[in-house]
Amino acid sequence: MNKIVIDNNKLLSYSDDSVIVDSKSIEFLKNSNYKIEIVNTNKLNLNIKVRANIMVKIFLFSVDNDISVNVKYELDDNSNLVVYKFYNNINNNIYEEIYLNGNNSSIYYNLSSISKNVEDYKMVIYHNNYNVKSNISNRCVGMDGSKVTYSIDSILEKGNTNCVMNQDTKIICMGDVDAKVEPNMIIDEDDVEARHGSVIGKFSYDDLFYLLSRGISEEVAISLMIKGFIMGHLDLNKKDEEKIIKIIKNEME
Repeated sequence: MNKIVIDNNKLLSYSDDSVIVDSKSIEFLKNSNYKIEIVNTNKLNLNIKVRANIMVKIFLFSVDNDISVNVKYELDDNSNLVVYKFYNNINNNIYEEIYLNGNNSSIYYNLSSISKNVEDYKMVIYHNNYNVKSNISNRCVGMDGSKVTYSIDSILEKGNTNCVMNQDTKIICMGDVDAKVEPNMIIDEDDVEARHGSVIGKFSYDDLFYLLSRGISEEVAISLMIKGFIMGHLDLNKKDEEKIIKIIKNEME
């Protein structure tokens, strides 16, 4: 997996034949697989573009940043973008726009987050052509005293036929958490497949009891449940998996 670093609010220079990187944008030219690591950053404006007929998978990793982010994704004809994200920041203020501009373009977006304080996510997905698909999946563990808000708008105008729009957001509250999900689907077309689901709650007592009945301590059992919840829909290599397991352990101490 290739790596792009955002340090001190700036994209560090990077160049190969698969991608063009400048101070505020990443443009993918060939099928590729990248990790984008965010460090020492509190404000970020980023444009990510996938050219026609390209398939890209990216993993964004951000820990211990107090961050405000504006990200714009643009997809051309027959492009496919798979996004995996893990955030464990001091605060998150995130605004993301996804433009499915090309015919037969698609995005599969998977975010996992452990909230320490304030997590405020606003996402808008524009389905601007026919045969386009969006699958948006968010998983957040809100620690005691945190405030978590997800507002997601999926927009489809008339004439953009045979589209698929999915939203799935789940927040697990570890104590007193102010959690809210606002799933919106603004649709002006009959030829569409659209679904959304939102869950706010705690881990199942039956699942916890099962682990306790096998001789596992409550602390370890909850850590295992967080691990499964957070990592279950991320595609991680061994090194990143170990990093996240260590973060979960630290949050439970």
